[in-house]
Amino acid sequence: MICLTFCVCFLYTFKAPFDDRKKDFKYPCSSSKNLEKCVRDYFKKSDSCKSVNHQDGKPIFRRRKEVYIPQTNLTVITTDANITFYNPQIRTFYNGDADSKCRRGRTHRLRVNFYSSYSYFLFHQVAKEPIVTGDYVNGTKPLILTAIIPAGDGITKDSMENARVTAYLPTGYPEFVIGPKIAKSTNPVIVNTLKSLKANGPTANLEIFLTEAPNFFLMYLQNYICDFGIPLSTNTWGNTIHV
Repeated sequence: MICLTFCVCFLYTFKAPFDDRKKDFKYPCSSSKNLEKCVRDYFKKSDSCKSVNHQDGKPIFRRRKEVYIPQTNLTVITTDANITFYNPQIRTFYNGDADSKCRRGRTHRLRVNFYSSYSYFLFHQVAKEPIVTGDYVNGTKPLILTAIIPAGDGITKDSMENARVTAYLPTGYPEFVIGPKIAKSTNPVIVNTLKSLKANGPTANLEIFLTEAPNFFLMYLQNYICDFGIPLSTNTWGNTIHV
């Protein structure tokens, strides 16, 4: 297992017989003054890794992604989104076995800004077609991600795609600014859904990050550390949505 902690935390695991697992750790970057570069060099040992660098604060483009919020019967399909990471800092990086847990050092918050000039909102209804409308979405949130990477066969594209990623919001749940076509709608279904969304903000954010946390992890990884060629956009709903 490799654990990388900053405000995005990686745990890199390898297969081992249960009885042979040990809880000792190795810190391959303990003497490095530039942990990001050291981690990049470590992952570069894999043929799957294409070394990359990214300017902090420069937006990363994502064409399309579905976000599911089932408690409020809402699906958001973000399009042409700009996601910007501010001040991502690696804090610790170590190797351990598959039984080990990620030990977090002193916490430094990673701020992520999300902006989509037009996202589709699908307000689902019982036995009816969803109401579909759209407008811009903008939000900034502090975030810590933990990724457990099942890398039994080494550092590969498949191991990164299969990472289990969770999100921690150190200052509670963020609020997003939604454009007036949605926020000021008089449609009772939309009005009631937005009220439910606001009333159940913590749960809604947990649901959002079940979808977004793995994508943010891959977005950071493939723009700041190594590009493994994993698509960041999805197209589950087809190419055309009628509003």
